[in-house]
Amino acid sequence: MKKWLFIAILFPTCLFGQYQIKGKVFDSQSKEALAFVNIIANQQRMGTTTGIDGTFTLNSKEPITQLQLSYVGYQQQSIDVTSKKYIDVAMVKTSYELMEFNVLPGENPAHRIVQKLVDNRKLHNPEKSLNFQYESYSKMYFTGQIDSAILNNPDTIPTLDTSDQKAIDWLDKHHIFMMESVTERKYKLPDKSYEKVIASRVSGLKNPSFALLASQYQSFSFYNPTLNVMGQAYLNPVTPNSINKYLFLIEDTTFNGTDTVFIISYRPRKGKNFAALKGLLYINTDGYALQNVIAEPVENEEVSIKIQQQYQKIEGAWFPVQLNTNVIFNNLAINTFKVVGIGKTYLKKIQINPELANKEFSYVEQEIDRDANKKDEAFWEQYREDTLSVKEQNTYHFIDSLGKAENLDRKMKFFEALATGQVKMGYVSLDVNRLIRYNDYEGFRLGGGLHTNTNVARWVSVGGYGAYGFDDKEFKYGGDVDFKINKRNDVSLNFSAIKDVEEPGVQSFYDYKQLLLSSAGTRVLYLSRMNNIDKLEARLKFRTLRYLKVYLFANQENVEVTNDYYFKKVVDANTILHDQYYTFNEVGAEFRYAFKEKVIESFNMLIPQPSNYPILYAKVAQGLNVLNGEYQYTRYALRAEKRFFIRNLGWPLIHVEAGLTDGKVPQHKLNSSLGTNKLSDWLLISTENAFETMLPYEFFSSEYVHVHFRHNFGSFLFKAGKFEPELAITSSVGFGALSYQGLHEGVSYSTMEKGFFESGLLINRLLKMNFTTFGVGAFYRYGPYKLPKSSDNFVVKMSLGFSF
Repeated sequence: MKKWLFIAILFPTCLFGQYQIKGKVFDSQSKEALAFVNIIANQQRMGTTTGIDGTFTLNSKEPITQLQLSYVGYQQQSIDVTSKKYIDVAMVKTSYELMEFNVLPGENPAHRIVQKLVDNRKLHNPEKSLNFQYESYSKMYFTGQIDSAILNNPDTIPTLDTSDQKAIDWLDKHHIFMMESVTERKYKLPDKSYEKVIASRVSGLKNPSFALLASQYQSFSFYNPTLNVMGQAYLNPVTPNSINKYLFLIEDTTFNGTDTVFIISYRPRKGKNFAALKGLLYINTDGYALQNVIAEPVENEEVSIKIQQQYQKIEGAWFPVQLNTNVIFNNLAINTFKVVGIGKTYLKKIQINPELANKEFSYVEQEIDRDANKKDEAFWEQYREDTLSVKEQNTYHFIDSLGKAENLDRKMKFFEALATGQVKMGYVSLDVNRLIRYNDYEGFRLGGGLHTNTNVARWVSVGGYGAYGFDDKEFKYGGDVDFKINKRNDVSLNFSAIKDVEEPGVQSFYDYKQLLLSSAGTRVLYLSRMNNIDKLEARLKFRTLRYLKVYLFANQENVEVTNDYYFKKVVDANTILHDQYYTFNEVGAEFRYAFKEKVIESFNMLIPQPSNYPILYAKVAQGLNVLNGEYQYTRYALRAEKRFFIRNLGWPLIHVEAGLTDGKVPQHKLNSSLGTNKLSDWLLISTENAFETMLPYEFFSSEYVHVHFRHNFGSFLFKAGKFEPELAITSSVGFGALSYQGLHEGVSYSTMEKGFFESGLLINRLLKMNFTTFGVGAFYRYGPYKLPKSSDNFVVKMSLGFSF
């Protein structure tokens, strides 16, 4: 069967000595736009393919007289465009007889081909079978999508609204935003990877931190079980048992030399509800490997995205050579024109199985060279696939001028502040995460902090902070100095002194952070007990064994209890002191182990990426009764946490914590199970990794084990158009015991030797407002410690979610 490809090519124009041709590619029968059609002008590859909507723009310093268009499954066509303002070109799709199969009734012949591809997926996945290194050049720009009817009929432009006419005129000469980057990457089996951005250019900005954006839109290889497309995980059609989820159909077959290329479409089977893709697989019979792949999410609401990966056989191995990304922001527009993003990444100087030493890799997998934004035009010309068009040059010139006039780099510090918690202001950085906080004890806490930054010195930072709580009416302050000894092994030495408040009975870890705008950060609403502290500490940090971070510390802490609790301290045989003032001297070590965790350096800070393995925390502290220390004890703590994805089932989260305090110590060094229920409050907020039905400070333990489990099914169980509520189930269990119970008086508490149990059900995302989602949850307390009044064991809470 023959299909015709219609190409409308619009007015070649000469702008500032450059020639430009615009066009659109689509199927004449189905009218569907064809993305990623390869285009060659004047027999010279210009690095151009059609976009997600089938459009393209060609720019040349010389008149464009001939075009060649090629697309797998279509006959290559040469077109004379000399002095033509408008031309229709028809391309005939190739059609070959398929190889004969012994097809049983009902058997899909595409399944056999796809199964061979799946069987060979590890062999052809570069990150599973090869050592390699390469350089890459990426270019991405964002512009306005002008309707093809307008482009095909320029005479209609004067009939449009004046603002639309101005927008078309501006968009014809500029992009909205543009960036380029050059990177070097090395990879050594089984999992050592290092990528460095050596050059970056961003229109309007000098900050190169956006250089890593191009690599975030899609996975490097199409062979992983789940594929990352713009931060979302989708089930890969090239994975075991995918034929039960996806429908595969042979659309065409063609030849590449002596090899056959099968063109197979895929889409989710009817009635299957999962995070699915649709698109085309181009499977080469040489090893049954991907030669080309096109994919896009089945459901595109706010953002439509389509990706393409092209592979070539290099030194006997199939390897990606080009990654294309096209994005349409459906809710973002300039006047009436949707904003679209078009990105291309070219992999060059590819070496297969080079000699790579372990010392070439560290725990940081991606970083940006400090001189990345200082490369001259001669450098860029070495890497660009083609020279910048007049439109691209205008974009840099105009947006750079605008950025300078509007101080865009200064305004971008807002986004840097979100990522780092700091805003650079000359030689110091403002600690924005200290500006405003809230908890149930202090109420609103206003404050601020300053630290010297790299503009003063890269090897040391000095700073301090101050704050005031409006409910406890107390000032807090502190300061520290941090010496950065060795960047490669993350070695630093910190000295600090603080006068602040601290929650009693809570084990903290230096590297365990919970964002305030998260379902775990809402616990501050139930934090109603604090003790005043004065603390001096020295801390040495370093990395070893690649994934292990170690802290060695020594501190002295003076504690003042602020509620009715007191510790019965035996002074002598005749004297027992009801003590509310303590001095603790501690030495110890803390460990964080995140197996195969990836770390990237961006915004001048190290940002860990989610790991496929649990993150383990451990801490041991020895209390010393020397140098005014009053208590001798040993305190142990372990914590493990893992959130992961199970195909077609959702996202389970497991949080386990266990601890032991060996010795006679006040409540401040014991453990308080994290309860987040207040019987007197009418509005409660659900909190992850805490007990939803337990009262705050209801139980205290010297030895304990807590397990929190939450499974979010996402929208896999129910979906109705744009209404996609997410069902989640939870269960929490806690066991604990308290030694020397007779030494703790003044406040009521219980112990939980028999086990505390609760379970619940949440329906999240019932309502969405901007970046916040709302839902509802119901929880039930049962077992030996259920409350006497049955209704008190049921708790209904609102659930909050945040998406940025």
